[in-house]
Amino acid sequence: MKLNLNHNNLRDCGVKRLCEALRNMEFKIQSLWLDSNRLSDGCTDDLVSALSTNRSLRILDLRSNSFTDGSVPALCRLIETCTSLEEIRLWGNRFSSDGRNQLRSLRGIRAELSVSFSFFG
Repeated sequence: MKLNLNHNNLRDCGVKRLCEALRNMEFKIQSLWLDSNRLSDGCTDDLVSALSTNRSLRILDLRSNSFTDGSVPALCRLIETCTSLEEIRLWGNRFSSDGRNQLRSLRGIRAELSVSFSFFG
């Protein structure tokens, strides 16, 4: 199943509600698009908790939000625990070069993983 919630102004509180639903779903999401929803570090732990046991998630699109280096540890946990994840799109956020490098370094865990901070990867 693909779920496209781009440009819905969900904010952190909306994602927390979404995460409750994701935890209770009988079917699993393969692609989740949350581009341009004014999300911040405040929802990262909930998102990671809801998705980390999903064994079918392939694409997670978090572009154009307000994530910072404060989200890096949680996103690293997601990448490590959600072994089906093949692509995570993060461009248009507020990561420092150190934060981007920490996330990119996880590509060494799985060769097929794409962690992109620009349209071109």
